[in-house]
Amino acid sequence: MIGACDGDTIEIRGNGPFVTESVNIGDRALAILDFSDVRALDFSCADEIVAKLLLQYVSVDIPRREVYFLFYGISESHMLAIDAVLQRHGLALVLQLSDGNPRLLGVIDDDQRRIWETMRQLGSADSAEVASSAGISAERAEQTLEDLWRRRLVIREEGGYVCLCGDSSGSRVGGFAPTDHSPSTLS
Repeated sequence: MIGACDGDTIEIRGNGPFVTESVNIGDRALAILDFSDVRALDFSCADEIVAKLLLQYVSVDIPRREVYFLFYGISESHMLAIDAVLQRHGLALVLQLSDGNPRLLGVIDDDQRRIWETMRQLGSADSAEVASSAGISAERAEQTLEDLWRRRLVIREEGGYVCLCGDSSGSRVGGFAPTDHSPSTLS
């Protein structure tokens, strides 16, 4: 599959959908973008695909609708263009590499990376559990988790947070189960 961008249009050639599916739960949604069949991704196309989506739903202030993005099947060749776009816009995203390992990419400070890695190990936790596991104060853990939530890098649930990379079996992300998938209707 090859993606070509022209203005506001993204043309995908090849087999398989690009935005494979999204899960809608009330006012929240999880969109899984599958790059597995994308052979080439240039900087302008990465800007159109990645930055436009993230900028529409991610904010360090008060975000709009809770939409989370998981970028799947990212290869090393995709990361150069995507990371350049993220750096330029001050964004970050959660991706799952072709080998299945989750990773943060983009603009992330040391505290955010440390807490996200702690959440990846825990799967889900409240701020006190994260603080204890990371060896930091509860206040610092809570503030960093809130920052990660506003950036849509973790999911905030009643009583705690869930890592966007799913649980240890990879079968679930927060309140989003694979069996809940429906065609993408993000707008």
